[in-house]
Amino acid sequence: MNKFIKTRHSHFLQKFNAHAPLKQFFLSCIFFGTIGLFLLFVFFTIYIGYLSVTLPGGDDLSKLSLSESTLIYDKNNKLLYAIHGEENREIV
Repeated sequence: MNKFIKTRHSHFLQKFNAHAPLKQFFLSCIFFGTIGLFLLFVFFTIYIGYLSVTLPGGDDLSKLSLSESTLIYDKNNKLLYAIHGEENREIV
């Protein structure tokens, strides 16, 4: 009787184990994908923190006074006039 139960279950396990490599592949893809997304989130957070520390603040940019000459060109892209106030500056 034990042999009958064993063969009956072994037939069931053979059917079940036929899909095991595919199931294992999908589970490993989900596992490594989750780890990859977590690491991407961590590195993105570190990068945003780095940018927030190294970039100038908004107050510095609002104090910046850019006075550049107004350039007027003709239809052949030849400079006709450069209009400026007291200072003739070009941003490099």
